[in-house]
Amino acid sequence: MAYAIGIDLGGTKVLSALIDKTTGKVVASVKKKTKKDKGQNKIL
Repeated sequence: MAYAIGIDLGGTKVLSALIDKTTGKVVASVKKKTKKDKGQNKIL
């Protein structure tokens, strides 16, 4: 199997997903809130 990883770095949350490249289905995903009040350097 081949997989792809997608990451969305947003101002209020960070989303990541593991996608099966054969089927296009999401195998796993994670959502975390950011510490937006601490500034952009704390998001990364």
